[in-house]
Amino acid sequence: MTTKKITLFVTSLFLILSLASAVFAFGVAGSNGPFTISPGETSMTSFRLQNMVGGGDITVQADITKGNEVASIIGDNKYLVKFGTKDTEIPIRIRIPSDASLGNVYPVMVSIRTITSGGGTGIAFGTAIDQDFEVLVVAKTEEKTQLNPILIVGIGAGLLIAVGAVVFLMKKRKVNKKKKR
Repeated sequence: MTTKKITLFVTSLFLILSLASAVFAFGVAGSNGPFTISPGETSMTSFRLQNMVGGGDITVQADITKGNEVASIIGDNKYLVKFGTKDTEIPIRIRIPSDASLGNVYPVMVSIRTITSGGGTGIAFGTAIDQDFEVLVVAKTEEKTQLNPILIVGIGAGLLIAVGAVVFLMKKRKVNKKKKR
């Protein structure tokens, strides 16, 4: 390569990099599942966005790209993630059809990407993250209700007092009848 071509290449590379107006980075945290849900039930989950690098706020858009037959984003799908935060929630509703077969596995993918403003004169680089998880259809489990020991003692004491009161009243009645004779 000639010196002139090398100089032109380096100058072009420098110009392109200097035109990039800002660097934004965001992260996504959330449960990877698998989620177990029974037919006909609805559950909620969420992903948390964080923006700890770059020095500016970013706007992201979240879309269900796989599994939209069971998963949906609640509310608006665009989120402003303020710089220095790590608690912007993307709430997701999971609704299993009542006719779903036990053992079915629904793969779900949520794609989250930065949205560029479209203004300015620089080159905008977007970032995208795909988060996936599985939803497993299981049989409904019966929840056993556990009685509180204090409640059991209270009911027992109440019954004992009631039985004692009945016995006392019956004896008192019997004594009153004998006195009248």
